[in-house]
Amino acid sequence: MAGSRMLRRWVIIAGSGAALLAALAIVVSSTVSTAPPASSMSPNPSFIDRMDSTNPPAWANGLTFTHATADLSREEAASFTSMPWRFVALEGDVLRMVFAAGDGACVLHRGFSITSTKTLVEVRVLSVTDTSQTARPSRLELGAADVTLTEPLDGRALVHSPTDPQWPESMLAD
Repeated sequence: MAGSRMLRRWVIIAGSGAALLAALAIVVSSTVSTAPPASSMSPNPSFIDRMDSTNPPAWANGLTFTHATADLSREEAASFTSMPWRFVALEGDVLRMVFAAGDGACVLHRGFSITSTKTLVEVRVLSVTDTSQTARPSRLELGAADVTLTEPLDGRALVHSPTDPQWPESMLAD
């Protein structure tokens, strides 16, 4: 009899403890957001390139520059990931650049998009992101290209388009 009372007390204590833990889990899960902070959801801002480099950065040694054209329209570009790039040189209407191409698995280079106005030429390096992948490598693949502009700069500003928050321009620093 005393043993059953003791067992009953332990069952009540254990049941109360489990209920308390379940209630605590509900409170914590409703107050903790899994969304990234608002600041990281905003794209990295666009900026005007000073065009003051004449050589690729040291980390780009060994990259082969391939000829490329801007083959994606601004509308098509909207569905891709905007990646950071770095000015190397401008010869006529050919822009030499190095860029973040992706991670080689989930984020893969797709192409370039150029938008021109009377005052600026905006260049986008674009990659496609496979969002079905749950595990993504922490790896950076680089590219190098000689991109033919749709028309010469003729005094207009060369502008980097805003980049995806996960791909900041700073990753291409010296």
